[in-house]
Amino acid sequence: MLDATHDGVADSTLGPSVRNPGLVMSDVPADALCIGAVRRALAAWLRILPFDDARRADVVLAVYEAMANVVDHAYLDTDGVGTMQISATYSVDLGALDVTVADLGRWKLPVHNALRGNGLPLITALSTSSTVDHSGTGTTVRATWSSTARQHPESAFH
Repeated sequence: MLDATHDGVADSTLGPSVRNPGLVMSDVPADALCIGAVRRALAAWLRILPFDDARRADVVLAVYEAMANVVDHAYLDTDGVGTMQISATYSVDLGALDVTVADLGRWKLPVHNALRGNGLPLITALSTSSTVDHSGTGTTVRATWSSTARQHPESAFH
């Protein structure tokens, strides 16, 4: 369920970037309690990366929004709780974090509400780059962050 696997941390005796540290969570239930636990695990894992507190907060909020979109949109026409996969990989050589949140559901728009609909623009504003791919087999949100350049969140809302 919430089994996280950590893929190698660079060994300083072998050089600056032997392997890229990563975090993978498979078959995470798409419900509010589970995404809260994933958010906390991601925040703890991010402490090993060369990001400042503001950048780590950007990552945690954007990934949480992507997971909340799965809960709110991906499995509205199915019984039970669907699942999602979350993967995060940091490239030491590129100084970049790549996070993917994927589901196997079918995207459904909720009933219109003026207070909703800001998740994807927020992800765009908080990340260096982001994409959303809707297909017949699910939706994948991918966002990247550079460890050197910080986006200005207010720019996406003007």
